[in-house]
Amino acid sequence: MAAGPVVVLGTGGAGLRAVLELRRAGVDAVAISKGAPGASGATPSALFSYCCARPGDPSNPTDLFCEDLMRSGVFVNDPGMVALLARDGWARLQDLREWGMPWTHDPGGEIARAWLPGHSVPRAFFVDRRTGKALSQVLLRACLGADVKLEQYRVALDLVVEDGRVTGVAVLDLLSGEAELWPCQAVIVATGGAAGLYRLNTNPPGQTGDGMGLLLRAGGELVDMEFMQMYPTVLVHPPAARGMEIPTGRLMAQGARLLNRHGEEFFSRWEEGPVGKATRDVLARTIAREIAAGRGTDAGGVYLDARHVSAEMEHDRYVRFLKDLGVDPTSQILQVAPGAHFSLGGVRVKPASACRAPAGVFAAGEVVGGVHGANRLAGNALTETQVFGCLAGREAIRYLHESPPRRKDSVSARPLERGESPLWDAICDARGRSGPGPRVHELEENLRDLMQRDAGVVRSREGLERALALVGEMRRAFYHRLVLPSRGGRWHPELLQAVETANLLDVAGALLASALARTESRGAHFRKDHPDRDPGWDGHNLVVRGVGEQQVVFRHQRASEDRRQVWP
Repeated sequence: MAAGPVVVLGTGGAGLRAVLELRRAGVDAVAISKGAPGASGATPSALFSYCCARPGDPSNPTDLFCEDLMRSGVFVNDPGMVALLARDGWARLQDLREWGMPWTHDPGGEIARAWLPGHSVPRAFFVDRRTGKALSQVLLRACLGADVKLEQYRVALDLVVEDGRVTGVAVLDLLSGEAELWPCQAVIVATGGAAGLYRLNTNPPGQTGDGMGLLLRAGGELVDMEFMQMYPTVLVHPPAARGMEIPTGRLMAQGARLLNRHGEEFFSRWEEGPVGKATRDVLARTIAREIAAGRGTDAGGVYLDARHVSAEMEHDRYVRFLKDLGVDPTSQILQVAPGAHFSLGGVRVKPASACRAPAGVFAAGEVVGGVHGANRLAGNALTETQVFGCLAGREAIRYLHESPPRRKDSVSARPLERGESPLWDAICDARGRSGPGPRVHELEENLRDLMQRDAGVVRSREGLERALALVGEMRRAFYHRLVLPSRGGRWHPELLQAVETANLLDVAGALLASALARTESRGAHFRKDHPDRDPGWDGHNLVVRGVGEQQVVFRHQRASEDRRQVWP
């Protein structure tokens, strides 16, 4: 195929919004995805809302939204990224409206809005309980109407960098099993988060930190990796519904109760204030600590009793779906535990979206760090995809205008050569091995188990050091002893699993090292050996560079741009 000047990695909300912005400016671009465009990724699974301020509306002002975002992020957010999210959210909502987003309206004809915990005012705009799915459908239709090039069943292996600038992407075709080099002038990374690191998570398959691993290997930096938002109430029983989230904010605000195995309410044992106003990080920490104290259920959770408050949910689309799985929140006491939900950390960018390195790479959506700090306010994930997807497209356009023109002899894709992608080289080596070496599914499953055990809601130095050592061993096994099936067949799931596992290993190393270096508790990061927040960490972020044995972590003071190495 002929490669355009811009390659967009990912076709979730952020990727589709970015490529739409490129096409509106007449830029030739192609977007790739591991699955079907608009369906792969986490965007369709976002159930409820798109939160934003409304400029000129005194009941929902921009500055108050910024204050809520910084407070929720416990003051380690990047203020520049926060200001952009608050500034542009309403404009991007209007874009969606023009493209046909069927926002729910109130009886007066205005777009309806709801309140969510952590927000000072109602600012959650929605489409029933299918906002993410509706957003994906609207963006996909707009892309098809704009003649956007969408290539499915492909995954990026590595970025090709020359003289500090991106010049191409190594891309694996999952149908043919072959890898190609796609020349380009710019890349937009919109590959989503890394909740797939954990055994219990709310995300669809494929959220494996692909863009984060890709950028680390290309010389980029990650930030705030110690912060993984855990959704407080994720079903752990029955097995058919394991991993499905129960809408915490709505139910707790209406009086739902959290009970331990003895039927005791326990929130006040760990936290002050009403449970109905607690943010997700507080609820997740409370539940995890009660389970760790030995008062959890046999399935590894606590009980959620919403029977007396959920009558209004009888006709809720999501509740009907849960009932099909054998779960009825309106008549049953449920068993729930915190599950990985959203990557708060990710690629370090300069506001609005340019990666610190290499030049020509931009990022948008959940793959980006810095927006949410130590905790994400409910309802902001979809907003982030649209605001920063649009900005990434605009920044890439500006970069193209300022960059030297692409060489005309390098516009077509060609087979990938040895030495152009370290990951592809490792996969080819693994295909040539036989014997008793580790299989990729074994590494992946073992990684998820150790992350669930040692890097979940409650962490300690001992557990983090143990996990970090094991991840190092797994990474060495991947690159030196892994055995993969030889070529054959029309579909190559083992190759996709290998790529995802490699990225998970690199991202796990970044997360564990960052969690070990932050010797305090803040937001989604709780250290039982450092259980209190340390004001000395206000305005300080942890920045990760490198992979494997070359990985280092810096403590970065945002106000002064000073940094010092803190790990290893």
